[in-house]
Order: sequence, then C-alpha cells, then structure tokens
Amino acid sequence: LKPDAGMLLGSPANADPVEAHDVQPEQLDIATGMYLIEEATTLTIRRPEHTWAGLRSFVADGDLVAGYAADAEGFFWVAA
Repeated sequence: LKPDAGMLLGSPANADPVEAHDVQPEQLDIATGMYLIEEATTLTIRRPEHTWAGLRSFVADGDLVAGYAADAEGFFWVAA
C-alpha cells in the first residue's frame, strides 16, 4: 500500500506462477487485496478506481538480485 497520484495503490502481492500472456486482474485477487488492506488499516474500500495486473520475474529463493554493473563503473543495481 502506498500513495500514488493523490490516491492509494494497493496490492495483494501474490506471486502465482503463470506463463507469459496478456494477464488481467482476477476478481478474487482484487477482493483479497481489498480485504487485506482493510484488515491492516482503518481504511474502508468501497470499490477500486482502477485495477491492473502484471507479470513479474522471481529467482528460485525469492531474494533480491543485486550487484555492480560490469559495464558501468560505480552503478549498483537491485532487482526483486
């Protein structure tokens, strides 16, 4: 949950394995995210203004991948 353009951006932060495709938000994931936000805060969510889904990549252990770039001196990158 974080502020975004005068509103709040929330996510159930699920990590369901799927093949790459034109992913769309699942109604159950939207409801779960709303429920979890309401349980963790004093907010009441009537309905989301917008919904979105995206694909993310994960490494096997779920940790961050980080290191200095070999081709850019002093540049340190982090990927989740």
